[in-house]
Amino acid sequence: MLTKKLSLEDVLKILNRNKATLILDNESNSSGKLSNDFLKNLDINDLKLFKKLNEDKSSFLNIVKSNSENYALLLASQIKNKSDFNILATKKDENIFYQALVIAGDNMEIAREFIKFLKSDAAKAALKESGFVVN
Repeated sequence: MLTKKLSLEDVLKILNRNKATLILDNESNSSGKLSNDFLKNLDINDLKLFKKLNEDKSSFLNIVKSNSENYALLLASQIKNKSDFNILATKKDENIFYQALVIAGDNMEIAREFIKFLKSDAAKAALKESGFVVN
């Protein structure tokens, strides 16, 4: 158990010294892109890095949980309300901007209703509950 709060960089250096296994999400996902970009700027050469394949449909969290020696860089929203994961460090200076795209096709009325819902207080509350910052 950690006795003091460490930065993400410090935790990764410790894992690097211990030649730990770090699993990253695929770069086509936000967490994978941010993780890869972040690691490029650090001098960590002894970590065993594994990237989840895009074709692998198994849950990223199940892969991490399958071995107690696995560590991962994740978005906070990926483990919200999951008490069986321990957070070693966080990095809060990154913002990810998600956009919603609605293609109506033959269902223009349904598309308008969905857009209206996304702007509603109920949708904003659900997004906030999942860890998103809603403007």
